[in-house]
This record gives sequence, C-alpha cells and structure tokens, in this order.
Amino acid sequence: MRNQAVLLVDDESAIVELVGGELEDLGYHVVTARNGVEALDHLATDRVFDVIVSDVSMPDGVSGVDVARRARELQPQARVILSSGRPRAQLPDIPEATDFLPKPYRLSQLLQLLKSA
Repeated sequence: MRNQAVLLVDDESAIVELVGGELEDLGYHVVTARNGVEALDHLATDRVFDVIVSDVSMPDGVSGVDVARRARELQPQARVILSSGRPRAQLPDIPEATDFLPKPYRLSQLLQLLKSA
C-alpha cells in the first residue's frame, strides 16, 4: 500500500539511495538510517512506521536483529523485514513475525512484501 511510512536501514549507501528513492517515487514515505544506532533513534521518536526494512549485519554494535527486537517493543504495529546476503541458517535467531528477504533482492520482491503488509 502506498503512503506507508517505511524506515529503511542499511549501511550500504547505494542501497539506501536506490531503494529509498524508488520507494519514494512510488508514493511511500521513506525515512532512512545508515546503521542500527540511527534506526533506534528513529524508532524512539513520535514517528509511526508501517514497515521497517533493515539489513541484518551493520557496524557500530547494533544489528538489524537488534533493530527488529526494539521495533517490536516501541512500534509493535510495524511489519519488520530483515535482509541479508548470508543464508538465513547462518544468521542469528530472527525475531518471530519478522519477514526475511535475501540479498541481493529485486525491488519487485520488496514491493510484494510491502503490499502484503
């Protein structure tokens, strides 16, 4: 659904710029974070997110799994999608009710998850 507020979290600038720009062009309201620390700051504000899309592995000691867990506490209404280039079996435990999107992903794959949110 367009007009959704999306928090897009990834330490790869190209992904943030490309995916964030495409989503904005499609009518989504996108807020970006370049690491887990920034994402937690956004989650702690009054801003309400419909969807949080985060890379799993990020610098500065806060992973996408940490972001997902904190999102469940602060914004339980938000759908959480975690992405990684590593196979899911090699990742830490992903919180319950969290979708997984393998990298590299196509924008159409992300859009399909967003539409079903």
